[in-house]
Amino acid sequence: MPAPVITKKRNATAKNKSLLSKMKRAAVTVGTAAASHLHHPQVASQTVQFPINVIDIHEWKGRGNDVTFTIKAGETYEQIAALVTKQFGYTRPMVMKVAEGIKRNKNLVDLASVREGKTVHSTEMLNEVLADWERAVGDRRRERVMEVRQEILVNINAEGRPREQTLGLNKFWELIQRESNMHACDSEIIAIIASKLQSLDWEVAETAAKVIWKCAEHPKTYQEIAKTEVPKILLNNLMKRTKDAEGKEDNQHNMYYFYNLGALLSLASSTYIRELLTDHAPVLFELCCRGDHTDTFRIASDGLCILLATSRIARKKVAETGRTMLLAELMDSSNTHMVLSAAAAVSVFARSRVDRKLVSSSDVLTLFHAAIQSAMWCKSELEATASVVASDSKRSGSNPDDMASRILEYSSISLWGFAVVLARDNKTHELLEEGHEWLNDLLALVFFDDVRVNETVVTSCSGALGVLCKDLSKEICASVEGIIPRLLEATISNPNPKTMECCAAALSYLCMSRPDNLMALVQKDNGITRIFALIDVMEGRNQKNSVTILKHLSATLMFAADMYDDWQTSDLKSLVKLLTCRNKDVLIFAVSTIWCLARDEKNRSILGKLFVVNGLCKILSGNSDLQLKERTTGALWLVCCDKKNSVRMAMGGGIQVLASFLRFPDEGHYIPLKTLAIGVLLEVQADEDIFALMKQIELEESCLEVLTSRFITPYLHIQLAGLIYFMSQDTTVKERFTQLSGKFYMEEMFSDMIFRENSEVQILGVFGVTLLAMKVSSKKHLGKIGVIKGLSAIFRDNENFDDQDHIKVLHAFLNLSQDSHNQKLICEGVMDKLTEFARLGFEGGLVAEFSSSILCNLSNNGDCRAEMYKVHLAECSQAVSKTVMAAPLLEESEVKLTQTQKEMLEAETVKTVRLALGKVRSRISRPVTGLWEDVPIEKEVSELVLETEKKNDRGGLMAQTRKMSASAAQMTAGAAAVPTTPSRTKRESKFGFETSTPSSMRDGMKRSTFSNNKSGNPLGLSRPSTAPESTLNSSMLRSNKHVLSPLRSSHRVGPVGRLGSETTVVGENRWRPPIVSYEKSLDTFETTPKPKKKVTDGEEEEPEPKDPKEASVLDNLVLSSNVTGAKYSIVLQPPVHYNRITFNTNRFMKSEKVRTSKTPVKLIMWKKVEDSVIGHHLFDHFISETGETMFFYHTTSIVCEALEPGEYPRPVHPTTVNQILQGSLPPPLDPLPPSGVSDIAKPYIPNLPVCPHIDRHYIPLCSLASKAAMRTMKPSLEQVKKANMFGAVPIEPIRLVAMMEKEESEEEESEVEEEVPEVVPEVVKEPWDISKSLFNARKGYSDSKDIYDTPKVVHRALTTDFERMLKEPRIGKLISKQDEDVKSGKQSLETELKEIQKALGPLYKTIVNAFEFYCLIANNFTRSAFEMGETSYTRFINDCKLMDDKLTSEACQQIFIAVNVETNKGSAEGKINEDKCLMRMEFIEVIIRFAITKYKEAAGNDISDAVSMLVEKNLKTNIPPIGQVDSDDFRRWRFYNEEVENIFKKYKKILDVLYQKYKNFKPVSGSALFSVPQWIQFLKDSLMLGDGDDGDFTAREAMLAFFNSRMVVCDEVKKRDRYISLQYVDFLEAISRVADTVSVPTDQDMRAVGAINICDFKLKQKSSGGDSKNQASLMTRRPSSEFLVASQRPLAEKLEKTICLIVGNIGLMNKGILVYEKNQIRLVPQFITEGQLKEQL
Repeated sequence: MPAPVITKKRNATAKNKSLLSKMKRAAVTVGTAAASHLHHPQVASQTVQFPINVIDIHEWKGRGNDVTFTIKAGETYEQIAALVTKQFGYTRPMVMKVAEGIKRNKNLVDLASVREGKTVHSTEMLNEVLADWERAVGDRRRERVMEVRQEILVNINAEGRPREQTLGLNKFWELIQRESNMHACDSEIIAIIASKLQSLDWEVAETAAKVIWKCAEHPKTYQEIAKTEVPKILLNNLMKRTKDAEGKEDNQHNMYYFYNLGALLSLASSTYIRELLTDHAPVLFELCCRGDHTDTFRIASDGLCILLATSRIARKKVAETGRTMLLAELMDSSNTHMVLSAAAAVSVFARSRVDRKLVSSSDVLTLFHAAIQSAMWCKSELEATASVVASDSKRSGSNPDDMASRILEYSSISLWGFAVVLARDNKTHELLEEGHEWLNDLLALVFFDDVRVNETVVTSCSGALGVLCKDLSKEICASVEGIIPRLLEATISNPNPKTMECCAAALSYLCMSRPDNLMALVQKDNGITRIFALIDVMEGRNQKNSVTILKHLSATLMFAADMYDDWQTSDLKSLVKLLTCRNKDVLIFAVSTIWCLARDEKNRSILGKLFVVNGLCKILSGNSDLQLKERTTGALWLVCCDKKNSVRMAMGGGIQVLASFLRFPDEGHYIPLKTLAIGVLLEVQADEDIFALMKQIELEESCLEVLTSRFITPYLHIQLAGLIYFMSQDTTVKERFTQLSGKFYMEEMFSDMIFRENSEVQILGVFGVTLLAMKVSSKKHLGKIGVIKGLSAIFRDNENFDDQDHIKVLHAFLNLSQDSHNQKLICEGVMDKLTEFARLGFEGGLVAEFSSSILCNLSNNGDCRAEMYKVHLAECSQAVSKTVMAAPLLEESEVKLTQTQKEMLEAETVKTVRLALGKVRSRISRPVTGLWEDVPIEKEVSELVLETEKKNDRGGLMAQTRKMSASAAQMTAGAAAVPTTPSRTKRESKFGFETSTPSSMRDGMKRSTFSNNKSGNPLGLSRPSTAPESTLNSSMLRSNKHVLSPLRSSHRVGPVGRLGSETTVVGENRWRPPIVSYEKSLDTFETTPKPKKKVTDGEEEEPEPKDPKEASVLDNLVLSSNVTGAKYSIVLQPPVHYNRITFNTNRFMKSEKVRTSKTPVKLIMWKKVEDSVIGHHLFDHFISETGETMFFYHTTSIVCEALEPGEYPRPVHPTTVNQILQGSLPPPLDPLPPSGVSDIAKPYIPNLPVCPHIDRHYIPLCSLASKAAMRTMKPSLEQVKKANMFGAVPIEPIRLVAMMEKEESEEEESEVEEEVPEVVPEVVKEPWDISKSLFNARKGYSDSKDIYDTPKVVHRALTTDFERMLKEPRIGKLISKQDEDVKSGKQSLETELKEIQKALGPLYKTIVNAFEFYCLIANNFTRSAFEMGETSYTRFINDCKLMDDKLTSEACQQIFIAVNVETNKGSAEGKINEDKCLMRMEFIEVIIRFAITKYKEAAGNDISDAVSMLVEKNLKTNIPPIGQVDSDDFRRWRFYNEEVENIFKKYKKILDVLYQKYKNFKPVSGSALFSVPQWIQFLKDSLMLGDGDDGDFTAREAMLAFFNSRMVVCDEVKKRDRYISLQYVDFLEAISRVADTVSVPTDQDMRAVGAINICDFKLKQKSSGGDSKNQASLMTRRPSSEFLVASQRPLAEKLEKTICLIVGNIGLMNKGILVYEKNQIRLVPQFITEGQLKEQL
């Protein structure tokens, strides 16, 4: 072992000024400072040098010699003694003692205390001295630092001496350079330094700010400083300004502002400081622009950045005060660091939606341009240095420290966010007003490629471009050539998902504008194929960004398809494949793309071959999104316009899916989907095979439900009416509709449409009524349900309906006017309008013709003729009145006449009136046809008067007078004009149908006969040559001077009957019926259908009669098959059912008889007798094709026949978005804002400014320590910093005193009498007997009658549980059914049950423990905690690995439900058994059922063997060890001993009171039990159980302690109270288990933190006052606190501290007194102190 190193031996009177003497004065030894910070509990095991100072006090005379040296741990006492003896020249043995009373000043030696000090005379004692010194080195060092602090305070408080104050502040600044010296910085000195901040001396205040800055960097002093007025003082200092002689700011105190600002910003982590800075943000802005001190600029901009990045309130206030523009100015600074901070601060306003709201509309353009200018400056800088970077082999990739790159990142983020603001405030177009330079710069940034640039730049700039493209897509495409291919290339080639997403968004919005260069992308650049290739790549990635990219690419494809539909087949195949995507938005874009392409028939066919129908049907059946269903159904509709596709749709189950849509609830949001579904069904029903499938589905009820919906729309109404009409053409479907809604369901449907508000629906209703009115029964029903009123309202509405619409209404009136009841209603409703239109003649066109035809039909009705005659008389009377009233007009004339002239005028007037009256009289005698066929009588009379006056007026006197007299009346009343229907352009149908008048109908309306019909042209029958050339029809044409009305029968011209009957030649001609077809069948009359007539060119095949009445009439006309004769079939014009007449003759009759049908039309036929001349020249005759000559006599009550309106209009193909109920194609997704991106650069938050490093020593003692440590007189600054010697205050060495032993003299020797020891009698202690202990009380109440759970009591528990389980009959039935031996009769049920019980016996204790373990893990703190819930049941199954192919999860759930059924709810078991919980007895049944299901086959169908296998294979091996713990182990090895009993006896009184107090906490039904709720409350009150760090104990551990402390109870039902509660000894055991679980400190731990008691220890353990390492070790739970880990310490030691902790915490909560009933126990000072109690209160 090396000898100790001698530093120096020095005489007390010597005054050496060398370095060593200075070190000795400072009590410094070489190496001391370097080792002074070590703290080792065991010095002997460490290689540490210890400084020792030995003073020679032999023959003390006030001062003595001393020697200082260092030793290493492990050196012996003998070595040191030899060294000291040699140094001091001792001749006798040396005595060495610890110098307790010696300080640094050795003149103050207290010899008395020294002589009483501890003597060191061996190596062991030396090691003890070294260890004591090591333990107290921290305290010694703190004392030394406090002494230095006091010296510094003297300098700081030197009033009037600023230089000394500055020196003192600098000394303190050096002292706190070391963290171990920070205890010297307390609230007192902080207050002193704060006062110096307000000093008028700039240097003193500057140094004080520097000290505050350094103090604020320490967490402890930071909190103290933040609570004082220091921040406000610092802020006030920053507002100080000095001016020069000219009155300008001189900027001479830059460091003053620098240190004050740094100190203030170092406190910025405090909310209060940030609020203070927020309120005074202009100070930071000013410091960023003021002066020329670079460091001040830097920390000011950093502070501004920190403030805005961490405080939204700060951002809000900056925005409200309009200072965001100052940030834009800072971005143009010449200081790069300031530009970085400004760019980062501006980017904060652009990141989130909340912050973007702070940016005003007036500032956003300026900020946007500032950001883009800053970004372009960075880009140019990076481009300028690109060659240097490329040549530098040491640099690779991006450099995070590159200022330009970082500024570019934050500027790009700002561009993105401000683009969002521009779009929000509709300011995007203002960018274009300022030119396109910004767009070129933005695109340059999007495509900028540099290894030093982070992906943030490209992502942000492409994001900004995407946002701007939403509003400026057209302008951007027009101004930038080739931008779409470039963006597509950027989307494909960029590896960053977010960048791809932003580029794809911009691409989709550019394509939405449909630019011309989009065609180039599709045709030349093969863009569609490339997009699909990228889609395939994205589908393979499971990333959120990939889905968004898919959405944008799908939108791009949709807009491309809308503009260009000539796609390649491979692209169409990829599009169909896209339908397999699961994302809703992607599917919406995909089906919309399909709809766009399906507008072309070629694409429609190709898509069908590619199974697009299957994909669309799959989407409809497997997706619940309503919008997607609507888009998909619209696409399916258009695709199914191809016949083959419609068949594919039907084969793929599409009809069923569409039918299911009709059954959706009657809610408004389902109406569009139902409309589209009906549109598809209407389109495909034309196919016979598909219609057959629709018949099987039975859509009738669904259609009627939709028809009666209160949410029905016009479009839906029109589509649904068409579907119902076409479906009703089938007899079976029609019968179903009839059963559901009555015989006249279609009549009522179209009638209801007429009364709707929508004009399109009304017109279609008019068409339907017109079509149905071809039948007689329909005419009558339509009239009954009031359809004529609705038609009248439409007919009178000139605002919403035009002439074509009025023609349709007139057509309906015409078809309804054949019924007498309808005639009256039409007459009441619109006779005046009909008369008005009929008088228009040729000028009125179809309107006049239809009106006159309807009036002809009405004239056959007597009531209508009466109404017409009344109107006729009224008009005639009105004409007479106006003629008579003309005479006074002449008298009132202003023209001055002579008497002769007056007489002449009177005479002429009388003649005129007489003539007019004669005209009126002749008109009244005419029939009612004059009502509409002639001009109005009023007009006719007025023309007669004027003509007479003109003839008789000589000189024009009467004409002049009448003209002047009538001028005034003409001004007010106006001339009578002929009323006409206002004509307007025909309205385009919104809903895709058209009901205009067919061309055949228009042609027929201009002819006198019905010449164009379904049966062909009228037969050209030959006539005799003597027949008169003129016919009745030609006579009418000449007499009425206009063509006949549509479908008027050729032999009728006017009305019949008394009023208005005509007997002249222009009357009726009944001898020329309008024959359309004539057919004769000879020989036998057959009942089979007649052969079809040969169809000639231009003719159509005549359909079979559909009306059942018509069919019955024809059937009645057919004779029996055994009768011979002839059958004549004649069809008149028009070929409706009542104009089809059949004659049957029988040649066996004496004379030929004629058979006629009972119809409104009657026809008599007879053959002409050859050579007979009777009637040869009187009547027309007809010659058939076979040469027969026939006479016909025709009578009918119908003047004008009903006219078929043509085929029911079919819907057009849905090729516009309106037709699929969409406003437009789905827009692309909204561009991604910066707030939704996590990959961009995070907000730049600079580190809090660090106080500048010290560069010199201010404390001489520290300077000496540095020189001694460095072993040089002038150590360099780098050496001092590296050794951390600033603030290194040396500590006191180990001080010893030495002296020689005294010389022994014979005189002084005395004999020492030997002491006789006193004999103390030994006390024999009796051995501890557990039977006499308090634990023995368990024998009195436990079922085992022992202090342990014996095997006997476990068996009794099994027997009790098994018997109670067998009370349910289901278990016996189950065993009888499942056990093979019992089932076959080889073994009785009782025997098998005993075997099962026997199988459970060996492990029943484990089963009980497992049951209780899975009960307690649920953390149920109620009295139902002793039953296993469903969650614990599932945990048990999973832990034991019970589930397999046989015992599935469903089977386990079924077993749980089956076992939970109680047959007798009123039994004791039923009352306490919770629903959905298992009791112990039910748990046995569960195990048996598990065994049956899992192991019955493996056990040979023997249930007892299966139970044994389950217990051995699953329960025993898989139940967690903590669930198999034997409670008796703890009792045997830890709990039952004398030391533990003594602890309980010591605190018995308090424990008794606690038990009784909490036992009576919330008693249930009057019974006081210490159950789970009481136990948990007890632990919470004692602070043992809490949240987070508040407790030492978890809830799971608390439940384990409770359950394991109970003794086994055999009957869990009858002894329920004992089963769920703790007895007194159980309560003591539970506390013991708590003590054994928690981490209880040792006495050494308590001394380490200076704890008074255990409660004080817990408080200091959580505080930061103790040593950090020691605190961390104490806060960590000991390994022995874990379960199944053996504890090394006796339980009694831990138990006493735990009881004291429990009682102490309860005492703190109860004001130091434990009170229960009459018991009051004061807990102070045994468990807590008065100080603790006051602090708690």
